[in-house]
Amino acid sequence: MPPHLRGIGPEIRTLPEVLQEAGYTTIHLGKWHLGQDLPSAFPDRQGFAEWFGFLHALETKNGPSGPAQSTYVNPWLRGSGHPPAPVSGHLTDILTDAAIARIASLAAEQAPWFINLWYFAPHTPIEPAARFAAQFPDTAEGRYLALVAQLDDSVGRLLAALEESGELADTLVVFASDNGGVNKDRDSNKPYFGKKNTFYEGGLRTPLILSRPGTLPAGEIRDPVFIRDLMPSLLTLAGLPVPQNLDGSDFTPLLRGEAVARDDKAFWNMASYGWSQRGVLDLDADYLAFGKQIQRRASGKDYFSGPRVIPPAELQLVENAYRNWLESVSRVPVAQTRNESARVLTGDSYRRTPGYGAWTFQVPVTANAPATQLAHQDGHFSLHQDGSSIVLDLPGTRLQQSLGPAECQLLTVSSYYQWSVRRPGRSTGHVVLQLGDKRVQSVSFPLESGQLADRYPPLLLSRAAGEPVISNRFLTDDVSGYYRRASGQEISCVR
Repeated sequence: MPPHLRGIGPEIRTLPEVLQEAGYTTIHLGKWHLGQDLPSAFPDRQGFAEWFGFLHALETKNGPSGPAQSTYVNPWLRGSGHPPAPVSGHLTDILTDAAIARIASLAAEQAPWFINLWYFAPHTPIEPAARFAAQFPDTAEGRYLALVAQLDDSVGRLLAALEESGELADTLVVFASDNGGVNKDRDSNKPYFGKKNTFYEGGLRTPLILSRPGTLPAGEIRDPVFIRDLMPSLLTLAGLPVPQNLDGSDFTPLLRGEAVARDDKAFWNMASYGWSQRGVLDLDADYLAFGKQIQRRASGKDYFSGPRVIPPAELQLVENAYRNWLESVSRVPVAQTRNESARVLTGDSYRRTPGYGAWTFQVPVTANAPATQLAHQDGHFSLHQDGSSIVLDLPGTRLQQSLGPAECQLLTVSSYYQWSVRRPGRSTGHVVLQLGDKRVQSVSFPLESGQLADRYPPLLLSRAAGEPVISNRFLTDDVSGYYRRASGQEISCVR
C-alpha cells in the first residue's frame, strides 16, 4: 500500500471499469477510502457510473469541511448528483435502503449490473440503531454485538430484495471484510492471534462468502485466497476476459475442487514517516512472519499458533525475501520518450509525482555542467543545475546545494508529505537531499491544503542527466546500492 492519500491511481484498471465496458451498470454505495482529496480518485473516475456514500469516514459527522469525526447517526453523505449533506437515519440502514431501491430499478431494466456495497459496520464508533441496541446488554460488548446484528439483518434484507425482484438466481453475492477486528470491545478474531493494523493472522485473516444458490454448490473451502483474487475470479464467473498482469489469481478452480497455482510467498507493507510494519506469508513453509516474530501452524489446527522470535539464520532468509519484494514493487515504472530538448517520463501518475506520501527521485549528475533544468514536473517539482550548484523546488520549500568536486555522482531527493486527515494544521513535508550515500540537507516544513494540484503532467528530464529511478519510498539509507539494484546498472552520467 503506497503510503499516500491520493488513493487509487488513474492508470489502475479496476473491476468496475472492466464490467462497465462489458455493458454492466456499475454502482458504488458506502465507504470509499480510496482517495478523498482528489477528484481523479473518486468512484466516478474509477469505473462507477453512479455512487453514493462517503469518501472518508472522518467526514460523516461534520461534513468534509468540519472537524474530522465519524458517525452512524444522520451522517453526511455525497455522490453522483448529491453534494455533501446530512442524511437522516442510521448509516447502515441508509446504505441498505439505497441498495434495495437500485436492485428494484435495475431488475426492471433487465440489464447486467454490479453493486459495490461497502458498509462501515462494525467499525468504531460503535453506534447501533436503537432497535438493535435494545436486544443486547448496555455494555461495550453488547453495543458491538448489536452493530454486528444490524449488519447481519441488512444482508438478510438485501437477499430478500434480490429474491423479491427475481434477481437472486442470476446474482453472485460476495461477502468479505477488509481486515481483522480491533479486539477492543470483544475478541472477534478468536482463535487467530493478532488484530487490525498488524500483520499477524488475526489482522489478515477474514471471512469470504460467495453465494449463488443453484449455481455454486454449498460447502467450505479451506485454501488461502486473497482480496486481490476477487477481480480475476469474478470476471471469470461473469464469463469476461481477465486483464493481464493482475496481482491476484483466479480462484474459481477451487469451486470445482481443483487446485490454484500461485506464488508460495505473499508480502505486506505499510509505511509512514518514521513508522512501518511488514509481513511475509510463506504458503509452502506454512508460516507468517511479522517483523522479527513468526507464527507457525498450530498442531492439528487450521490456524497459526502465537508468535515466537525467529532464529537469526532463518530471519536473514525472511529479510532477504522481503527486501527483494519491496524493492521490486517500490520502483515506479515509467515510459520514456524524447522530444527536441528532453526525455519525457509518463505513466503511473500518482506514484510518479511527489507528495501525499513517500517519494524518491534519483539521477546521476555531472558537476560543472552548463546551466540546465535537470528535471521538471509542472506544479510539483523542479531540479535546476547551474554549474556545480543544484536548486530543488518543491511546493512549500526550496533547497540549494553545491555538488562538490566529484565529476559524476548520484543525486537523490527523498520526500515525505504527511497529510493529517484529523488535524490538517499538523500536515508536514520532509525532504532529504543526498549526494552518493551522504546526506547533505534535510528540512521539514508545513503543508497547506491545496498545495498540490490534481493534475499529473509528464516529468521532463534533461538529456544530460543519467538514468533516472523513481520510487515510492522515503529512501535515506544505502541509496547508491538501491539505485544499482533498481536500475540494474552502475552510476553513470554517460547516456
